[in-house]
Amino acid sequence: MERVRTLDAIDIATWRGYEWDVAPSAANGTPAAETVSAARWLVGPDADVDVAVRARLAGLALAAPGLSDGARQRLRHAARREAADRALAEREAGEVLRALAAAGVEVLVWKGLAVAERWAEPRLRPAGDLDLLVGAAELDAAVVALAPFATPSPAAAPRWIDRVRPSSPGVELWPRPGRTLAIDVQTRPFRTVGATIDGAALLARSQAGSIADARCRILDPADEILVVLVHAAKHGARAPRWVVDGLALTGRSDDAWRTAWERAVAAEVTRPLCAMAALLRSLGATPPSWLPPPPPGWSLLCDGEAARQGRPWSRAERYLAELLFEPNLRHLAARGLGVLARLLFSFAPHTR
Repeated sequence: MERVRTLDAIDIATWRGYEWDVAPSAANGTPAAETVSAARWLVGPDADVDVAVRARLAGLALAAPGLSDGARQRLRHAARREAADRALAEREAGEVLRALAAAGVEVLVWKGLAVAERWAEPRLRPAGDLDLLVGAAELDAAVVALAPFATPSPAAAPRWIDRVRPSSPGVELWPRPGRTLAIDVQTRPFRTVGATIDGAALLARSQAGSIADARCRILDPADEILVVLVHAAKHGARAPRWVVDGLALTGRSDDAWRTAWERAVAAEVTRPLCAMAALLRSLGATPPSWLPPPPPGWSLLCDGEAARQGRPWSRAERYLAELLFEPNLRHLAARGLGVLARLLFSFAPHTR
């Protein structure tokens, strides 16, 4: 759930500051090697800047070598917009996190602005929504504290579907008028694939951190590998920024990867983890060589070119992922029942 941001809500001084300071390392000709590699993959051999603009990664694409003057001009224009959007998202995220701290609610920021810190150039990653993890006992207090900023989204499906699916992990909040930042407040990171990853354990292992100059919790290094890669795989990595997130994490220590693997085994999410690692390896990254091979059929879901183009999954692919990435037979039966229920609902909306 993302909302299109506009420049109307950002003050002109901030806008002008970012107008002349977009992707500074790319602008002065010395981007980090990781940034150049990611930018080269993003635009592809044909220097397709449309892909970068659609993905809100124009600032990253500016680091790609061999771009024409026209392509660079278009990317610079889009990158200024992205920088202003990010400045606005950071400002609103800081307000949200400070309000939660004032209410005594401890939150973990686990995607978006948090994982951007792993990029060689953090400001080049679009912020997206603000994804928060809280303790189950604090979910209601968090929603109350966030009431000035966002309001719960309406239910998208009838209650009978929820009886054959894992319970919802939290609440989606849409921004109130005059604000742009959507907020997901959850007690565990995932509903279907990855639902067995324990949110309370993630919170217990989390570290003190700061996002947008506001205190919060962030994932420990092993959990960051685990959650970010499982999240990307469960969506087929169909957003280029999720691939770049994974590329950034391949440089984590071998100890962190081994701990992430142990936690993946315990949570029975080795299949999506290995699928995403295989995708990263196919793009030239070097996740640990000791990781097992990905599950059969993984390339049907985690396809590098589809990820680069940002092609969304079809309904069939989404349902296939729930089945392919589930090793537990009991859970697999439940997933199958949930898929069937959603298919029935899609063909019979009058049962709502």
